[in-house]
Amino acid sequence: MTIATETNYILQPLLSGLRDTAEFRDVLDRINRGARVVSISGLVAQPARALALALLQRETGKQFAVVVPAQRDIESWERDLNFWYCTVRGIAECGDAVAVLPASESDPYAGGSPHAETLEKRALTLWQLARHSWSRASRR
Repeated sequence: MTIATETNYILQPLLSGLRDTAEFRDVLDRINRGARVVSISGLVAQPARALALALLQRETGKQFAVVVPAQRDIESWERDLNFWYCTVRGIAECGDAVAVLPASESDPYAGGSPHAETLEKRALTLWQLARHSWSRASRR
């Protein structure tokens, strides 16, 4: 836990600087006003995009969906989002904070079934999302 605390202490000036930018404040304001779809551009490196998304999630407390163009992009997004989600909160392990819903891997018109692991991961992710939504609704 000391490493997480030290990392958080070292990164706080960087994170504060990002939160104070006009661009970040603009996106945060749009989300807080109820925008359902927000497109963020200008961040070239994927880890930078994941950091911005983790900060926005922390500031708003909302759930976000990241749609990627190809299945191969999911793993790096998941890794980056998990890292930044934990880091901006100053914790070492986040567990299942980031839910990944993989594509079904099969052509729906071909008649074949997706791999069993893919079906399992999709079912677990949908269960996590439903459980999280249900627990948030019951707290209101």
